Amino acid sequence: MTITALEDASLIKQICDREQLLLAVAESVSVGHLQSLLAATPGASTFFRGGATTYSIHEKTRLLKVDHSHAASVNCVSQRVTSEMARGITELYEVQIGVATTGYAEPISGPDSSVLEPYAYYAIWDGETRSSGLIKGEAGDRVACQEFYAKTALRNLCVYMETRYGLG
Repeated sequence: MTITALEDASLIKQICDREQLLLAVAESVSVGHLQSLLAATPGASTFFRGGATTYSIHEKTRLLKVDHSHAASVNCVSQRVTSEMARGITELYEVQIGVATTGYAEPISGPDSSVLEPYAYYAIWDGETRSSGLIKGEAGDRVACQEFYAKTALRNLCVYMETRYGLG
């Protein structure tokens, strides 16, 4: 059976409601798709406080307190940046759980960096980084890649919530 994103979001809502947890999202590469999936859940306002799409280094450092020196050295794409984003969104929104994504939705080449295949990182924070990892994208459709990252981060959040708190 294939689990849909809406089923994942619904289970996350059940667990958050039962455990009285609040959630916020910091997105870069997934540009609001993760927030949209969570907000589409009926009754989302009981657990989902919102999020920030922090596409630039300026917003990541100003709003989420990501370390500027490190972020600049990796073009804002690393596991550390993602963990700092997840931590920062929990502080900004005063919630218990933060989820973050950053990465590349398409190959890029330039004088400072080259990315041959799209990839992203996700992180889940609840006082410490509890789950994080690399998500490999597929070259082609930029928007489809962004949606894939959001659904994969949501799936990983659902697995984390089920493991940490039990089924909804």
